[in-house]
Amino acid sequence: MDNLPIIVFTAPSGGGKNHVIRHLLKEHGGTLSHCISDASRPPREDESPGNPYNFLDPLEFILRALRKAYIEYANVNEENRADDYGWRGTPKSEISRIWGE
Repeated sequence: MDNLPIIVFTAPSGGGKNHVIRHLLKEHGGTLSHCISDASRPPREDESPGNPYNFLDPLEFILRALRKAYIEYANVNEENRADDYGWRGTPKSEISRIWGE
């Protein structure tokens, strides 16, 4: 793909982002790609690596952030503690993967 625009979906946890994304990919899968974000927590029971996140140890996430591996990242936990599972980020490598398709 030729550096097409990026569409960002934001909403609180449980707000239906993944539902909307799955629907759009089903309907327009040939023209859309999904960027998999990193999360600094272990997967839940119904999740697996890459679905819906790349799951990282909090320290690994912070090290990647320090190496400028993300186009954006934030601590989405209300407590904003650096040692918790609240970090989420969009890896530059995911954007490169999509634009390289």
